[in-house]
Amino acid sequence: MAHATPAASSPPAAAAPALAPAPDVTAPGAGAAGGTGFGLAAWGASIHPGADAVGTALGLPAQIERADVVITGEGRFDNQSAAGKVASYVLGLARQYDAFALLVAGSIETDPDDFAASVSLTELAGSAEAAIGNPKPFLWAAGRALAKGDARTSGEAS
Repeated sequence: MAHATPAASSPPAAAAPALAPAPDVTAPGAGAAGGTGFGLAAWGASIHPGADAVGTALGLPAQIERADVVITGEGRFDNQSAAGKVASYVLGLARQYDAFALLVAGSIETDPDDFAASVSLTELAGSAEAAIGNPKPFLWAAGRALAKGDARTSGEAS
């Protein structure tokens, strides 16, 4: 009696994985963290503003909605600060909920006109080295200046 055996077949070829479109190297966030955003986007990740994502996760909008005054800070407030950094995110929320936004920064390199008042720790300390070396007394001084109305106010020359 004849016995038939099935013909040997090779396994089906695996489909090549679909490649994500090449990310835009000039897209906001592509250069963040040394290009990490660009690398993740090359793998198909989407880039979202970090301040917004972290603020939402922490419930910051709800906290600011109930506030009259909001104090935010940054190491160096410069012309990049308005491009999605934490200070600009907090300022946007303060405006949305009609709260006064105040800024404390290690140094202020560009005019923080949009804030009701601002304080530079470097100016209080006399130098960046002094502010970095012992920040606590200058943070206290910044708080006092904001509370007493002695801080630089919007539109005031530096």
